[in-house]
Amino acid sequence: MEEVRTYLMMLLIAAPVLIDSPVPRAFLEQGQKLAAVLASARVASDKNSGAPPADDRLGEALGRLRSAAAPLLEVLSPAQRAATGADDVQ
Repeated sequence: MEEVRTYLMMLLIAAPVLIDSPVPRAFLEQGQKLAAVLASARVASDKNSGAPPADDRLGEALGRLRSAAAPLLEVLSPAQRAATGADDVQ
C-alpha cells in the first residue's frame, strides 16, 4: 500500500501542472483512475489473504493510462523517450 500512497502523492504534486490543458488533464484523470484500481485491488488482496488482484481491471486501467500518455511522449526527443523508459514498456 505504501507504493500506491507514493503514486497518489506524485499525482497530487503533478496535478497543478497537468490540469490546465486537455491532453495532460486526460493523462492525469487516467492516472487517478489507475490509482483507484490499484487501491481497490490492494484492499481486495488483503481481504482475500493475499490473493492476486484482478489482472483484467489493472490491465485495462494501465492501457488507458498508456493511451493517454502517448500524445505527451510524442513531443519528446528520442533521447528523452529513452530516459523515460517509455519505449521499454509494452
